[in-house]
Amino acid sequence: MPREYPKDMYHKTLTPIRVYSRKEEEKLGPEWQTTYFHQDYPKTIYHKTERAKLVRSKAEEEKYRPIETPDSLGWAEKPFPEKQKPEPYGRQGVGVAPGTIEVETYQKVQMLDFDLDIVKRDMDRLKDTIDDLQKRSELFQQALIAVGALETSTT
Repeated sequence: MPREYPKDMYHKTLTPIRVYSRKEEEKLGPEWQTTYFHQDYPKTIYHKTERAKLVRSKAEEEKYRPIETPDSLGWAEKPFPEKQKPEPYGRQGVGVAPGTIEVETYQKVQMLDFDLDIVKRDMDRLKDTIDDLQKRSELFQQALIAVGALETSTT
């Protein structure tokens, strides 16, 4: 059985609130309901060069009039479309926008980047192998000294 509380309560002219018990819900009164009422305010308005603003009433919105179309400068009811940015690529974050670089060159860069990753991985493996051989060589020399097959240079 789903829990009854907390739940959101709505009013025709006030901002919605959340209640956490039946007692809180009863204090609100009959004008509050669990059914959402559409409200025109508060709402956000947008501008091409300024930060978005939250307006809480028609009078406050009027200060920013005229609200214009997205093709013009000024305030609008919907966000302005962003300019397309090239997708980041590779470790360097190089962006390739369509038509700015030949496709063949772009593919060569991708292959070189892939080859570089393979070479780095192989070098890491070789380094690990060399470290392992050095440790084994030291252990072998210690074993030879222990059995007296190799003279120490401390004399």
